[in-house]
Amino acid sequence: MNEKRWQDLMQAMGLKPSISCFNKLVSAYNEKHRHYHTQKHIEAMLKHFDNTKNLAKAPLEIELALWFHDAIYKPFSSSNELDSANWASDFL
Repeated sequence: MNEKRWQDLMQAMGLKPSISCFNKLVSAYNEKHRHYHTQKHIEAMLKHFDNTKNLAKAPLEIELALWFHDAIYKPFSSSNELDSANWASDFL
């Protein structure tokens, strides 16, 4: 995951450049128990987004959502998506 991209997004959204949050996201996506929602998955989603963001009405918000997409993943938990959304909400 690209720290410069994160910093550019933070600046474009008028947010503080939270390197600690970036590092926590990278750490989360690199957890050993993950098989699908990994750093590679997020990078692939961002790459696809780059090819389609011209179609988006709110590209900055969509990109931020991609960064937090299933950032919290606890096997057998039914609240991973909600927990990830809450993390994004708390961050904002």
